[in-house]
Amino acid sequence: MYAIKAHFSLGWAIEYQGINEADAPGGAGGDVTVRSQDAIILAAEITEREVDKSRVVAIFNRKISPAGIRDYIFFARPTEEAAAQANQYFAQGSEVNFVDIHSWTTMSLVTMGQTGRDAFNAQLTLMLAADDIPRSVKVAWNDLVAKITSI
Repeated sequence: MYAIKAHFSLGWAIEYQGINEADAPGGAGGDVTVRSQDAIILAAEITEREVDKSRVVAIFNRKISPAGIRDYIFFARPTEEAAAQANQYFAQGSEVNFVDIHSWTTMSLVTMGQTGRDAFNAQLTLMLAADDIPRSVKVAWNDLVAKITSI
C-alpha cells in the first residue's frame, strides 16, 4: 500500500497493525487501514489461514458496518460459505473481497513499474529493520532473498 501511495502521489494515511496484533482495541479497520481525510477508504485483513463464514460475519458486524467501510479486502482464501456471505454483503452495497496476496503484490509491482518497485523495496527494508519485527521473520526474508539472488 505504501508503494502505491508513493507511486501515485496519493494523500493516503496508512495504518497497520503488528503481526498477530489485535486491531479491534485500537479502532483500526483491519490489519491495514487506508484513510483519506479521516475517512476509511480501504481496510484489509491479512492471514495465511482460510477464512470461514463466521469470521466474515464477525468482521462485518464488528468493523465494516459500524465504521461504514465500503471496501474491505481479505488477503486470504475463503471457504465457499465465506465467499457466499461476501456476495450477500456486496448485494447490500459493501465491497467484501478475497484476493491472493502473492498475485495482488505481483500485479501491483508490475503495474507500477520500476519506481513502484523501488518504493516497495525501500518501505519493506525500512519495516524489516524495525526492532519489533520477530527475528524469525527477518531470517525467513533473508532466506527468500538468498534464493532469488543465488545461482
